Amino acid sequence: MPRALILCEEEFQNRRRRFDEGSAPSPLPYGINALERHGYRLHGQARTQRHVLSKLRDVVEHRRGYPVEQALRAIPSAASADLVIALLEHQGVLAGLWKARGLPPYASRPLVIWSCWLADDVRRAGAQQRAQLRSRFAHADLITHMSRHETEILVDLGLDQSQLATQTTRWRNSPRMRHRWRARRSRNRPSSSSGMPIKKAMAKKPRERGILAR
Repeated sequence: MPRALILCEEEFQNRRRRFDEGSAPSPLPYGINALERHGYRLHGQARTQRHVLSKLRDVVEHRRGYPVEQALRAIPSAASADLVIALLEHQGVLAGLWKARGLPPYASRPLVIWSCWLADDVRRAGAQQRAQLRSRFAHADLITHMSRHETEILVDLGLDQSQLATQTTRWRNSPRMRHRWRARRSRNRPSSSSGMPIKKAMAKKPRERGILAR
């Protein structure tokens, strides 16, 4: 059973409690729990509850401009995970930068970034900001985005189209993905099309991960 580390703002335990109480629309953020029905074992990372550490975290993350705590605290979990999924794009920045530098464990783990505002950020960015965004996300193995019209924006940023997937894409319809799908089924991978974009990331050979558009 593939094991996925989920980097997200809300803790799993808190989210499931809110769902049981009727105050959250799904058991896990953004409906990522759907992967559990298709053979994935999901693991989240809790944030620190210690006041001193949380204050330090807030200062560091404010200065860096992206979250760092979950990715750092999840290093032991990432080492045993089959892939890492970031919800949303800002949660995947540190893991992506580690991949770019070849630092374990993230360098050898497929990184899927579930993006929401990335294309909008690119559209509004100046030259310096675009370069920063490109360096932050160029080494992700898969970046999902909301609609097909955003693909051109992300490719123009410098990302490779093979890194990109719209969140409504039916990957089985692609000859390339049909080939990968058959290969994965032969290895007893989960057999639902729901996880196809993620299977695309997992299908990359280790030497291909993190060596995408520069």
